[in-house]
Amino acid sequence: MLRHFMAAALPLNIFQIPITITKAHPPQPDFAVMHGAAREPAFIEITEATHPDDQREMTEFHKSGEAVMLLGGFGGRFAGGVSQPQLAWACDIHDAIARKHDKSTCRLSTPARHLLVYPNSNAAGLIFDEADEREAFTHLRERMNADASQYATMLNGCQVHVLGKTLVGLDVTGSFALTPRVARSPAQSRL
Repeated sequence: MLRHFMAAALPLNIFQIPITITKAHPPQPDFAVMHGAAREPAFIEITEATHPDDQREMTEFHKSGEAVMLLGGFGGRFAGGVSQPQLAWACDIHDAIARKHDKSTCRLSTPARHLLVYPNSNAAGLIFDEADEREAFTHLRERMNADASQYATMLNGCQVHVLGKTLVGLDVTGSFALTPRVARSPAQSRL
C-alpha cells in the first residue's frame, strides 16, 4: 500500500526527495517520514475502508475452504446485488475516516500528517474499472464537500488519500488530485 501511495505522491511533490520512511510504534501513526533537504517530518497512517458484514463474510469464506463465492453469500452486503456500488464505496471511505478521527494521526499538531485509506469491501469489489472508480471518487468528493466543516474538525489538518484499484485520490478533503495508480514493473515487484 505504502509503495503505491508513494509512487503517486512523489511526482506531485507531496514529499520531497531524499526521503526516509521508518515503521513507527503505537500510539504514533504507522510510519514516520523524513523528507527533503531540510528533513521535514511527516506521519502516515494506513487504514482499510470496509464494512463489518463484509469482513465477517471474508472470514467465513476463508474458513469454508470454498474456491469462489458470490458477494453476500456468507453474510456480507449485496447478496441481492446493488445498482450503485460507488455510493457504498464512498460511505465505506467516510466511515474509515470517522474511525480515525480520535487517533494520533488526527490529534497530533504536527503539520504533515497523512491518512492513507484503501477500500477493501464488497462495494470495492464491485468497482470494476477506471470509469467506475472515477464515479466513486465523484460521490466521495460530493459527500466531503457537503460535510466540509465536519471533516475539517474531525481531521485537524490531516490530509486524506485514497488508494483505489486504478486511481489514487490525493488530499481528497483538500486540494484533491486524482492520478493513475502506477503499475509496478516485475523488477519492482520483487522489492
